[in-house]
Parts: sequence; C-alpha cells; structure tokens
Amino acid sequence: MQLEARPSGRSFGKKEHSRETFIWIVGAGMLVPGLAQLNWRQHERGLVFLLSFLSALVVSVFCWGTLMGGAFLAFTFVTHAASTIDLLKQRSFPVFPRFMTLVSTLGSLGMTAYLPLGTILTLYAFPAHPDGPAGIGYLVNRLAYRAAAPSPGHCVWMRLSQESPPRAGRIVAVAGQEVEWTSRHWLVDGREVLPPQIDSTLYYPDRYQFRVPEHHLLVGLENDSTRIVPCGPMVLISQDQIVGRVWARYSPFWDRRLL
Repeated sequence: MQLEARPSGRSFGKKEHSRETFIWIVGAGMLVPGLAQLNWRQHERGLVFLLSFLSALVVSVFCWGTLMGGAFLAFTFVTHAASTIDLLKQRSFPVFPRFMTLVSTLGSLGMTAYLPLGTILTLYAFPAHPDGPAGIGYLVNRLAYRAAAPSPGHCVWMRLSQESPPRAGRIVAVAGQEVEWTSRHWLVDGREVLPPQIDSTLYYPDRYQFRVPEHHLLVGLENDSTRIVPCGPMVLISQDQIVGRVWARYSPFWDRRLL
C-alpha cells in the first residue's frame, strides 16, 4: 500500500501571516513612535517614545510661530528618529553600522515626513509679524488667493509699498463695488459697514463717493497705539500687493483666535 504525500499549506500560511503582521507592526512603528515597542511588550520603552512624541507634537502645533513651537517640533523629529533607530537595532538583519543607521533614518524621515510638513506649514501657516513693538503675530495662508479672489470681510497680509514692511488689514470692498462716506457712516453698495479702525475720520471730507477700480481692493488697516506713524483707517491697494490671507492670530498668547 503506497501513501501519497500531500503538501501541507498550514505552516506556509502561518509564515506568510507572521511576515505580514511583522511588516505591518514595523511600518506602524515607524509612522508613530512607540507602537511597535508596545506590540512587542516593551511597555516602558514604547510609552516613553509614544508619549514624548505626542506631547511634543501637540505643543509644537499649539505654539507654532514662536521659538518654543520650533524647538518642540525639533524634539518631535528627534523622538521619531530615536524610535525608528531602536526598531532597526532590534529587528534588522544583518545589523547595519551605527553611523549608517543614523544617517539613513534622519535622511528618510526628514525627506519623507518633516520636510513636506515644514513646507506645508510655511505655505499655509506662515508666521507673520507686523512692524512695531506690540508683539502681535498672525498665521498667513500664502496660497489662499492663487485660485480664488479676495472677498469682503477677509483678513489679509499685504504690502503697502516695496519699501514698507507688510501688515494686516480687513477687506471692506472689492472691485466694482460702490463706496460712500456720509461724514458718519461708510456705505458699500448702499449697505452700512463698520471699518476696522474709525479713529482717523477727522481727515476725511464731509461726504464723497467712488467705485473701487478693477484689480483693486479697499482695505481697513490694523492699527495700534505703538505704531510711530499712524495711518488712516482704509486704503485702496492693488490685488498684487496681497501676500496671503490671515486666518489666525497666535500672539499675544492670551489673545489667540481665528480670524
């Protein structure tokens, strides 16, 4: 009686499943520091990496635009790199030299994660400071008006001239709208609007009316008591003078808010 040998797929399936699980764990551990160590029952090490990474990331986002925010973002990168190097030292075969592991980890994380993140933050949350000792800081989306036109009510970051430093202001009227000053009120297309500043109305005539030209905006400027050279509450500027849209005020710390 001859017995036929049948190939068993059980052990092969287990190996494939274990390999897929291992790849998933290592991939998740490289994406979020500490996850792989926790999965391997290295609880103390995993918690140190995970909590350090998450706390530094939250503080860096909350304090973005300040020196503290940049320092905590750098600490986030260091924690991420340390966790990834720890994974490679524990599970890589053959073992890579320490210098090669350090350089490859820093380079791969920097190029694939933190360089794109820094670019996105610079374009969409650029920290801007107007001239003057008031300590006011804004976050500016520099790509806001690449595909869309400014609208009334938007807070913008702009240059009044090539020589003057940028500053913030709020759009009161856009091209084609009728603007009227009645010695007491501003009207845009017949509707009353409240400009951002109303402390320089002494320099206005009793009454006048005009239409905003094409590719121009009527903007109410931010002003404060620390500015050496005060200016009127509103100016007419070209759209080319707009740097981006201001969407948040992050400084002073006690006056943070979305705009």
